[in-house]
Amino acid sequence: MDVETSPDADTPRPCGVALLVCMLDRSRDGVAQTILSLAAQMQSVAITADNVLLREACYRTIGECFTHLSTQV
Repeated sequence: MDVETSPDADTPRPCGVALLVCMLDRSRDGVAQTILSLAAQMQSVAITADNVLLREACYRTIGECFTHLSTQV
């Protein structure tokens, strides 16, 4: 199923994923390095209630865009 035709296509998460994929299509290296840099930064800090969602967002981003990032992960 395509992101644009899924039942929740107008909700923020699929729209964000579609935007991220579009950004990766246009400038793969720069966007990929930023994503991986942010994930590395989140791994180096202690897990707290304040940053657990940021850490999950980094991992989810990598998972959602793995086909674009697979050569760099």
